[in-house]
This record gives sequence, C-alpha cells and structure tokens, in this order.
Amino acid sequence: MIMLSSTQSRLLTLAGLIAMVAMMPDSLFATVARWGVAAYAFALAISAILPPWNFSPPPPLTPTPTSYALITGCTRGLGELASRSLAARGWNLLLIARDRKRVFDLSAELKRKHPNIRVDVIVQDLSVPDAASKIGQAMDQLGFVVADGESQTFDLDQSDRRPTKYIDILLNNAGHASVDMFHSTRLSTLESQVHCMCTVPVGLTRLLLPSMIARARGRIVNVASLVGYIPSPRAAVYGATKSFLVSLTDSIAYEISIAMAARARTLEKDAPAPNLQVVLVAPGPTHTGFAASAECDESLIFRMPLITQTGEQVANEMVEGIIEGRRFIQTGFLVRLTRWLAPKLPSKLSHFTSFVLWGGGHIKRDFFGQGTLKQE
Repeated sequence: MIMLSSTQSRLLTLAGLIAMVAMMPDSLFATVARWGVAAYAFALAISAILPPWNFSPPPPLTPTPTSYALITGCTRGLGELASRSLAARGWNLLLIARDRKRVFDLSAELKRKHPNIRVDVIVQDLSVPDAASKIGQAMDQLGFVVADGESQTFDLDQSDRRPTKYIDILLNNAGHASVDMFHSTRLSTLESQVHCMCTVPVGLTRLLLPSMIARARGRIVNVASLVGYIPSPRAAVYGATKSFLVSLTDSIAYEISIAMAARARTLEKDAPAPNLQVVLVAPGPTHTGFAASAECDESLIFRMPLITQTGEQVANEMVEGIIEGRRFIQTGFLVRLTRWLAPKLPSKLSHFTSFVLWGGGHIKRDFFGQGTLKQE
C-alpha cells in the first residue's frame, strides 16, 4: 500500500478539485465551488512559504558525565527496556517509580552491569496530584538543575549552589489504563490516569525544559499511543490522555522550533547547532504486560498477529529515535496507517472498530447494557 505524505495528499486533493470544478457548467454553485477551490489553493501556498518546524535536524545526542536520562514508569514494560538500553549506551539514569523494591533492584542491576554509569532513584507515586512538584523537590536535593515552576524567567548561571547534574532526556513513559465502560469505572481510577499521564508530564516538562532551552540541548519525550489518534470507547480516559499528549507535544515542539531559530540567529556561524527536540512516541499494540495490568488480555487489539509488536522492538526503535532527535517515532505499520486513515473514516465506523478491538470477550455484555460497577 502506498502511503502519501500530508503534502502529497493535499496536492492530490487540490488537483482533483480543480479537475472537478473545471468540468462544471456555469452556474451559481459552480462559481461558489471555484472560489472555494481558489481559497484552498491560496491556503496551501501560504503554508508552503511558512518556516518549517525543524529548521535543521538536530545532531545525535551523546551522554556526558553530568547528563542524565529521567525515566518514569521504569520498572516494567517499555520504561524498563528503555532504561536498560540507555544504560548500555552509557547514559546516567534517574529512575522514578512507585515500587520501591523493583526500582532499587533495577538500579543495583544496572550499576552492576554498567559500572561506569550513575543511577539515582526517586520513589514516587505518579497518580497523586502533586507528584511532579514532589519529584522536583527531590531532584533539587539530589543536585539536579530544576526550574522554578512559578517563575517566568530562568537563568542557568544564577544559583547559590551550582548543581552538577542535568537532565538531557526526559522520558514521560509512565501510564496505566482501565478498560471498561466509563460509567462502570471508579472515579479514583479515572483521576489517577489523568494525574499520571497528563499532570505529571506537564509538570516535569515545565520544570526541566527551561534548562534545556538555556543549554540548547536535550530531549522531551512523551509516550502517547495509537489510540491518541482515534476515539477509544471502553478506554475513554486512557485514549483522551494519549490525545492530550499528542496535542501537547505537537504544540511545544512548534514553540521550541521558533525559540531555537531565534537563538540560532544570535550565534556565531561556527557555533554548534542547537540539539533540542520534543519527541512524540506513538506505539501500536505491544506485548509488555500492559494488557494484563489493565485487565484487557482478551481485547482483540493485543491479539492481532503480524501487527502486535514485542516490547524489545518498540523500545529499541524508541531509544534510537530519541538519540537521533526524530520528531515522530511511530512504531509499527498499524500506527502509520491509522494516523493516515483515521481522519478519512466515517465517525460511526471508527468508533465501532475501536469499541470492538478494546472489548474482546466483553462485547456481548456491553451491547446488552450489563456494564455495571463491580462490587467488592
């Protein structure tokens, strides 16, 4: 199947519209249609002359003795695999998880396998509202550069106690889901998903991005999902949080591209190029234990042969893309196809397809209206 880029798709659409209105007999409708096509062509022309998002691809990001990669949700799934991959590449790590035993066991293992790296640990439950501020306070005590989230200015040089540790990779990976009808899911469960996958990424990005901008170096990485591009009945809040991450990453990336372009104009010609990128990771169905933790082992979305990927495949592609500074990391054919196809599908079809894929063995129960709050 040939996948067209967004520009190619728009140009093909414009060509079709021009051909259609050219064959219309003269009438009021034809005149309105021609003016509409002309307006569309004008919009495409304006878009073509606007500056690109990334004025030049950033160089590969290499570790330094004072640079760290911060990873949330590092004790399981993609977070654990990414931690192992980054450690093998020589990156110091700051591991954040709520499971004290597992995170300290992982820290000890990585330090034993890679004696040249340093591994710091913060134990924190990310499903509480003030998790990001607590992490920021703990990082400050460990000697990391952390911005004041309430200040609109940041000066890297003004500090009574100069920290010696910098976060060069922020990997907002932590997440969890509850796959059930929205009205059957406990409010506390829904709120914890929002805190973990929306509030914490916003907070950590706000605390760490000013330092990255000041140094023109770093990666902000948000792990979204295939469901960030489509409606997700039966996983409504989980899908909504991933859509939030898609929009958040998209918007911040544009802001950073403008900021880095302005900075580049003030530097000498032989100055190193900015090496800052905001990265969106969008995995498709992946075998990582996520389905079991979300109690959706029977969901068809995790049981499709040749489409569901292994955690190792996704983690390796994700880490390579982060180092290279790729703007989008879309793992697997299904994600690319869905992102291209979703806006073109009828709404009823996309909703029904998602409902069936998430539902698995519960479809019959849900269609007959028996999704009620589970009693303990």
